[in-house]
Amino acid sequence: MNASFRVPSAAVLLCASLLSGCAGVDTVRGRLNYDLRPPEARTDVLWPLPPDAPRYRYVGELIGQPNFDQADLIKKQNVVFTALKWFAGLFDTDTNQILLQRPQHGAVSDNGRIYVVDAGRNAVLVFDPNAPPEEKSADAGGQMLLWEFADATTRFVSPIAVALVWNGDIAVSDAKLGIVVRLNEKGQPVGKLGAGQLQRPTGLAFDRERGLLFVADTVANDIKVYDRIGQLVNTIGAAGDRDGEFNAPTHLAFTQGHLYVSDTLNSRVQVFDSDGHRIRELGERGLFVGNFTRPKGVAVDDNGIVYVVESYFGHLLAYNKHNEFLLGINGSGLKDGDFLLPSGVWVDHQGRIFVADMFNGRVVVFQFLGNQDN
Repeated sequence: MNASFRVPSAAVLLCASLLSGCAGVDTVRGRLNYDLRPPEARTDVLWPLPPDAPRYRYVGELIGQPNFDQADLIKKQNVVFTALKWFAGLFDTDTNQILLQRPQHGAVSDNGRIYVVDAGRNAVLVFDPNAPPEEKSADAGGQMLLWEFADATTRFVSPIAVALVWNGDIAVSDAKLGIVVRLNEKGQPVGKLGAGQLQRPTGLAFDRERGLLFVADTVANDIKVYDRIGQLVNTIGAAGDRDGEFNAPTHLAFTQGHLYVSDTLNSRVQVFDSDGHRIRELGERGLFVGNFTRPKGVAVDDNGIVYVVESYFGHLLAYNKHNEFLLGINGSGLKDGDFLLPSGVWVDHQGRIFVADMFNGRVVVFQFLGNQDN
């Protein structure tokens, strides 16, 4: 994040030495904490309710800067602001925390970084539990980063989804720019694809084995497939409601050779093989828990359980690998904890499920307890 003003050189040097940045700091350091409840209130919240065996546990939520221990950072900020107080009006000394506004989607890397696309901030927020090697110490903790640029001069306008792609980079779709941007592990733009081909890119999914990126083009009602050099190599589907057709596809997931597509306005999830041939579909239109009205996010965990965000009624729905509905989770289970227009869902290899609770400005995290009959 770049400051929008110029600072006298002495101030720059002092800020760099004490804080590694100045007003508009884009790095927040501390230990990443999920459960923001007071310690005395941290009782287990489980699904389903007794007498059924528990299958999921509430872990906590990501909201931004409060997820990190701020004591050390605040101490350094106080030193900086005291030393520079003679530059009257140069800094806004109000504490403006970096917070999620409208999280849309996310991903977890193999090294534990959590990437969250925020349409309210028009940026990617990175929750990194590990400090860089040069920063590691007994109390280094992690860091939070804010990435706002699609290229050297262009900011994101409407970022929607993120995927882990080639060489440890990430891909970010921007619906209004009509492109997919590739960022390296430092958040630096290193390429883009789909310009002039994508009408409204939304969901992303990556086939690691073949090195192919799937992009949901919501307005075109199809899925476009790109290779490593950004060449369009395949297009899956067309507008319609028959098998293999789409009506406003949004989020995607790819695992074990299968592509999952939230066919949102057809109220279903369709499943394809890696070449784009339709295999089956999941769910049906309806008003009961387990039915679809406006499915959005879709993810598949290591056990083959499929998670779908039913955005209209605010549920996270779980299905086994036989397409059978297992259960629904409505919000965090805490007081006033219902989802409010949730969007994306993603998983990691530790059995955690992350839900972008968009209009509550948070990502809710659950733990699979490993005793699901799937």
